[in-house]
Parts: sequence; C-alpha cells; structure tokens
Amino acid sequence: MRIWRIREPKLIFSRGNRDVNPCNGLIKYGPCGPDVNKDAEFLPIRVGLIGTVNTINGIKTFLYNLSNKTYPLDKDKNYLTFFPGLSKISKINCKIILSNTWEDIITKKEFKNCLNKPSRIEKGQEFIKLFENKLKAMIVREPPPHIILLAVLKEELSHFQKHGKKTHIVKFVKRTFSDKSILAAQMSGGDLDFHNIIKTIGLKYRTPTQLVTERTWIQEEGETQDPSMVAWNFSVGLYYKATGIPWKVIDLYPGTCYAGVDFYPDNIAQGGLMGVSMAQIFLHTGRSYVLRGQPFPWNFNQDRNPHLDEIQAQVLMKEIINEYNNHMGQDPQRIVIHKSTEFQKEELRGFMEATKDIPNRNFISISKKGVRFYTDDQYPVVRGTVISISNNEHFLYTSGFVPALNTYIGAHVPTPLSIKLFKCDSTYDQLLTEIMAFSKLDWNNAEFCSKYPITLKVSHRVGIILAEARARQIQNLPEQYRFYM
Repeated sequence: MRIWRIREPKLIFSRGNRDVNPCNGLIKYGPCGPDVNKDAEFLPIRVGLIGTVNTINGIKTFLYNLSNKTYPLDKDKNYLTFFPGLSKISKINCKIILSNTWEDIITKKEFKNCLNKPSRIEKGQEFIKLFENKLKAMIVREPPPHIILLAVLKEELSHFQKHGKKTHIVKFVKRTFSDKSILAAQMSGGDLDFHNIIKTIGLKYRTPTQLVTERTWIQEEGETQDPSMVAWNFSVGLYYKATGIPWKVIDLYPGTCYAGVDFYPDNIAQGGLMGVSMAQIFLHTGRSYVLRGQPFPWNFNQDRNPHLDEIQAQVLMKEIINEYNNHMGQDPQRIVIHKSTEFQKEELRGFMEATKDIPNRNFISISKKGVRFYTDDQYPVVRGTVISISNNEHFLYTSGFVPALNTYIGAHVPTPLSIKLFKCDSTYDQLLTEIMAFSKLDWNNAEFCSKYPITLKVSHRVGIILAEARARQIQNLPEQYRFYM
C-alpha cells in the first residue's frame, strides 16, 4: 500500500497566468479565452428573456445587479470570494446586454390556456409548446441572443407537478425502470422532465436555454448558497454558454483524447428495453464535444449497470476516435477513457481492438464505494490524497480539506473515489493527476472543485437530457456542451 498526495491542479487564465482558485484567478487575471497568451476579448452577452411580467422584472433586476460587486454575507466563511461584477472595467471583461428585442412576455391569457388542459402533463406540454413558439420568434431577430432564459415562479410550475407541489423541479414521469414508469413514459410521449425538455428545445434550435425560478433572484429563507456564490456561478455559466472560455487546466496533454462514457435508457423503444451509449469527448484545451452512440438492447429493470458487447464497444470507440480526428485533423496518440462502471471482458476487448493503432491506451473505472478513511486530528482527509492498494486499484480524495482555502467545504465526512485501471500504458500517477484536473473543469459554476471529474459529471448530465424523446428526434445534435448545461 502507498499513501501519497497529488498537488492541487493549477488553472490557466488570461496571458497564461495561473491560480488554483477559479474565483481568485478571474479577479486577478481575467478569463483564459481561446489564446492563453492574450487577453480574452470583451464579450457582450446578449440574453433573451421569456416569462410573465413579474418574472421578467425579477430576473432583469438580478441581471442588472450582476454589473455590481457582491460581497459574501457569511463572514465566517473566509473561503468565499467577493464577486467583482460584469463590466468592461472588471477583469472578467464581459457585460450582459438586455433589450426589448429579446424579451417576450407570457400573458395571463396564454398561461390560462395552458391550464385549461385536462391533465398536469398536458398542461406542462402546452406551456412548453408556448415557450418553443416564443423562442422560435426570438432567435430570428437580428442579432439573436446568445442564450434564452425562461423565468417562471415555482407556484406556476406547481400546476405541472404531481400533487401541486411548489418546487423548481418538475418530473412528468419518474426515472425508474418499472413497468408502470415505462407505461407512463409512453403515455406522455416520452416527456420525462420539464427542465430537460427546455434544454432539448435549445438543442433543436441551437440556442442555449436555461430555466430560472425566483430562487435565483430572491434570497429565500433557508437558502444555503451565499449571494456572492450565486452571482459567481450564474455568471461563469453564462459566460461559457455565450462561447467564452473561463479557464483551462495545466495537467492535460496534447495528442490525448479524453472521454467519459455513459449510458441512458430509452423508455419508449421496444417497451423500454433499449439503452443508448454516449460519450463526452475532451481535448487537452478543455473543449468538449457530445457524441450520441448507437442504441442497444438492455433491460434496465434487471440490471442498472449496462455494458456493451465486443462489437458495440468497437463501434463506439471508433466513433470517439473519428470525432477527435474531425476536430484535431489526426488520430490521437493517447486515449484515456473514464467510465462509472467496471469494464466487462467483452467490452474491454472491443475497446482494445478499436484502439490497436493508438500507442498509449488507458481504460479507467471511477465510482463511489462508500469507503472512508480518517485522520488522527480534527480535519478530514486532505483533497488530493491517494491510497494506492495496488498498481491498478486506488482511492482518490477529490473532496476533503483544501489547504489553499484552509477549510473543508462540506457537511459530511468526505469519501474517496474508487479508481480501477483496467488497462494503462501511462503511469497511474499521471492518470490520477488528470482525474484531479478534471475535477476543476466544470464551467457551469465557479466552485473550487467538484467530487467527480467533469468527464463523468458531464456525460451523466448530457445523458439525462438525451433520454428525452424529443432529443432523439433531433438528427444533428449540437456537439458543444454549452447547449446542454
């Protein structure tokens, strides 16, 4: 057994400046941009708004306030960083642009027409249809918005929720694999989740969309997130959706194709007995691309951990390599595959056969086993700590005490990720360091790090969106992750 520690990965910002903290780096240096040797160009972010008079006024006030500084309310959390505001004089070097041109009000009459439908699902579907029509009308205006926000109240969403529950999460059908859920999915036409359907409409018209409720612009009682972090997270996500690059990491290597592989169920096809593979492909620059794989027979009710047979694995891996080639103009010299379940023998044979001409191949499973380790003092295990059981089996703490922040950001005892190397031509030190780097590449927020590497975190997020029947009807899906987040 070997116990060792990976240093905190550094992030790259404007002109190649580095910092381990995304917020500090953005304040001091500004976003990375496409060329690390130059300042990122000023980015005016055109934001479209769809909602009622009240919700549009609420989100507009929030967006206007993003041009101002926001200081942390909780003085005890010294790891929180003040938000500098979005403007030309701010290092973040972007500004939100609002205009009546990109604003469309949902009238009381239009909303009432939605509520006249007999069932809660039909009410929700009618509201989604209304949103789609307004989005279609908005994106043909010149210039079109970079992103469209649908602003609704939880009370409005409650009409589409079971038992009228007031929440920002609306599930038309539970994502289970029972016969009852499969039948319900078929009766709803494959509509499962309100939020994800809003995303699929954005995919269809190649315009990033985002559902926002009053919890964004009103600090509710019991809200755990500090207003400064609300501003940071919203702004970083908005910047990326508008084609900006907030930061990059230093521990990813040119010539390497990184990919997270995941699976999602098709609740409509063949009585719900079909799965679909997908991959999220990452370049060393941090840019990522979505690849929807081929459907395959699988009964999720009997086994929640699908895997591919040898031929299916070959096909998926060849598609991953072709996608890399499309963007880089050549095949990778090295490939690193992350998967949340273990590689089965036939699956691994297929991946190996498809990559036989690639000099360096690495196939890694990353999961949570519920194992905990403890220190002999008051602090939890330090983030980056590795317990190597053997050359092929490791426990990696991607969460834990962070020396750079002098604290542990978490409410529970941190648990490590279980890392198994099924095939590795690179050293395990390098492969685990890359996993740490990917835990700092989530451009959907400005958090210091995430527990799971973005290779798997993103592939899961994308998978639940692609599971919507509406997504399967889109022939040419956008490749960029900014459309899915």
